[in-house]
Amino acid sequence: MVMAEKIKLFLLGVIVALLAVAVFGNHKTPDLSSLGLPAAVASDTASGDGVLAVASGDNLFLINTATKNLAFYSYKSSKFSLRAGRYYKYDLGLVDELRDGGISVKDAKKAADDGAKELRKLDE
Repeated sequence: MVMAEKIKLFLLGVIVALLAVAVFGNHKTPDLSSLGLPAAVASDTASGDGVLAVASGDNLFLINTATKNLAFYSYKSSKFSLRAGRYYKYDLGLVDELRDGGISVKDAKKAADDGAKELRKLDE
């Protein structure tokens, strides 16, 4: 496993741990909406799927760390619908990338590849 991937997985673990402490660490039921924290966090790593679910209000985020996919669902007007999806593998490889209006997966892959080349040159 590449060091950058280890760091990213570690940081993801830290985020999940902090969210779990925020949600489950206090025996009193906190008002999570006023803190801007998710109402529920669930993870299925025992099966090897690496699926993380985060629910907040009427929103649900599913993150599959094994396949590097993210899905965003919303419940509005009695309808549950997929609002956005993203293959984020290349997003994690970006180096100093910021674009108005976002970045497509295709552009993220190119930027990640270019960034990796730049980093290799710096390591030489």
